[in-house]
Amino acid sequence: MTNNDSQRSARAIYLLVAGAFVGLVFAGYGAFVSAPDTALTSDQSVAAYVNNSVVTEEELARAIEAASAGRRNELTNEGQRRILSRLIDEELLTQRGIEIGLVEQDRSVRKSIVNAMVQFILSENQSKQVTDAELKSFYQENQNFFAVPERFHVRRLYIDKTAAPSAVQEKLQEISRAMAGNDDFAEIIAQLGDSVVLKIPDLPLPKVKLIEYLGPTIVEQVIGLNDGEISAPIETTSGVHMIQMIDRVAANPRPFEEMRNQITAEYHRRLDEKAMRSYLDWLRENGDITVVERAEAQ
Repeated sequence: MTNNDSQRSARAIYLLVAGAFVGLVFAGYGAFVSAPDTALTSDQSVAAYVNNSVVTEEELARAIEAASAGRRNELTNEGQRRILSRLIDEELLTQRGIEIGLVEQDRSVRKSIVNAMVQFILSENQSKQVTDAELKSFYQENQNFFAVPERFHVRRLYIDKTAAPSAVQEKLQEISRAMAGNDDFAEIIAQLGDSVVLKIPDLPLPKVKLIEYLGPTIVEQVIGLNDGEISAPIETTSGVHMIQMIDRVAANPRPFEEMRNQITAEYHRRLDEKAMRSYLDWLRENGDITVVERAEAQ
């Protein structure tokens, strides 16, 4: 790639960043109010040469159109020349920023460019109109994703380990005897269990919510219990837990119309994800990338 090509490529990325250096282009155009005059015209596609790059007539036309929006009078010839002057200033600043290595040195500029590139890549998806047929097909293929998740109704017996180990063991034995006598587990909890700050609600909860009360380790150990079954004592740093699975509510799909907004949002999210992955794969395939081997941390 030639030096000119490199500079133009870098400039194309920079122009995606609105105001990465300064908000030059449209500020203050309200001052250009005077009688209409003959508009600037040119048979050339280039409005100005700026070092090794150009400001195109198309860029100038877009800037003039944006500046003219909402105005009662057309921009004067002088006003349009000022817009061109601002575009030239922007191009000079862009080139200078590249020249002094601002992209490499300033993380905020790099972040702005990345964000602008993401918006550029996704812009086609954002304007895409999705038909009902596409949404319904997507819904049918992903019903489990949109279903109300399986829920679990559990109760917990907790023994605080701050007591002496012998006292903890004695209480566990007492609990075991009560369970052997077929005592109601809720009664056992009321009589022999210690209080716990975060009480589990007496209703079915999805797994992700249950984890908030019990933690992932306990949940994974009890998630497979049958209805009515009680787990063996599970010891943690704070205490001993015994969990009863009262019952579980199976996952069930929700009607399409009820879920339309969520289905549409997820459909677009996956389109965006696919577009980003495809674009990044293309960049990697066409780039020269070498990963330097790093020493493993000991």
